[in-house]
Amino acid sequence: MPALASWSRSGDWDPTALTGDRRSANAKPGPARTPGVDNLKEGAMSVVVGIDVGAYKHAAAVCRSGRQVAERGVFHYRPNQDGFRELETWLKQQGGVERVVLESSGHYWFPLASYLRRSGCPVSVVNPLEAKYFAKSRMRRTKSDPADARTLAELGVRDQPPAREPLVGVELREAARFCMRLVGEQVKVCQRLRRLVEISFPELGEVFDDPTCDTALAVLRRAPTASAAARRHLQTLADSVRPGGRRRLGVTKARRLRDLARETIAPPELDAQAGFEVQLLIEQYDLLSRQIELAEQRVAELLDGEVARRLQTIPGVGPAICCGSDG
Repeated sequence: MPALASWSRSGDWDPTALTGDRRSANAKPGPARTPGVDNLKEGAMSVVVGIDVGAYKHAAAVCRSGRQVAERGVFHYRPNQDGFRELETWLKQQGGVERVVLESSGHYWFPLASYLRRSGCPVSVVNPLEAKYFAKSRMRRTKSDPADARTLAELGVRDQPPAREPLVGVELREAARFCMRLVGEQVKVCQRLRRLVEISFPELGEVFDDPTCDTALAVLRRAPTASAAARRHLQTLADSVRPGGRRRLGVTKARRLRDLARETIAPPELDAQAGFEVQLLIEQYDLLSRQIELAEQRVAELLDGEVARRLQTIPGVGPAICCGSDG
């Protein structure tokens, strides 16, 4: 059982034996260091600036080290070149700025973060939820640009979020989001096509589980409605193949499809309009397919690292999904 206390070699009581804080006799305590303010002059008070970014106006507030509450005064400026110069001048007037804290909300902060980085100002980008919960912890209910700027400044003093390259990884995330938006638009096109097929060619669903699969779309390119399929030559339908594909529909399926089309329940009054819309939607689908391919190539070019390459070996995980899982 360890002793509850001990005595130093000189015979004096050694209280550090209880806490385990004993240092070597040769160790010399170094000066205390504060992250991000080592370049400040001795005795100078560091400053953290919080900036609330909006579409047409930004608000900047100051909180000084050692204080828990930001100053009431708030500096407003417009997000343009003149406004950024005014901000830079204002920042110099504040003394030693340890860091500028921004929220990674929306896209309006991109130009400001880039300008501050190129100006040599340390930038800390925090998650909007982090700022939200920080404000709640202080029982702050006021929601305004000045209040949000003060919250960010106070958060910067308390938590000292690290200053990093603010836009690292943003290009990759933007590329992935763009790719996923294209995929989402294509899904909407498929939903519209499915509705039109149910109106003008309901029998297509008896041949294909998914009336918007590649082979079904190949049929719709040649026969957008049931009445059109009923008039097509059997070999014309059998030769239906998706763009870039090799597998044909085949005579057996083509014959069954044409027989069903000749007994369709589709209303002839809507045949012309439905066929017109189907053709346009298929063109839109094909365009989106080409754009998605290019967008995925772009994401793949931006992806780097062994982790990303390993993730893409998982079935169903493409470049966009792999990128979206980062952070």
